[in-house]
Amino acid sequence: MKAVDRWTLGHFLLGLYLGMSGMRLCFAVAFLLAWELYEVLFRTDVEEPTANRVVDVVVGVLGAALGGLVPLPA
Repeated sequence: MKAVDRWTLGHFLLGLYLGMSGMRLCFAVAFLLAWELYEVLFRTDVEEPTANRVVDVVVGVLGAALGGLVPLPA
């Protein structure tokens, strides 16, 4: 398994959406961390190396930070 997989883009897009929707960055980070924790505790069908989990969070946070610069139109 590798650090970047087919879900990396999905995590980025989720972060981008969270940022564009106006979610504060600290809450986006908490949400992304909670999702990874959920996968560890309750998704026994998901096996990812630690490096992949870290990349998922970092990419999601980058998306949220970029999304915060360009909010969704009202």
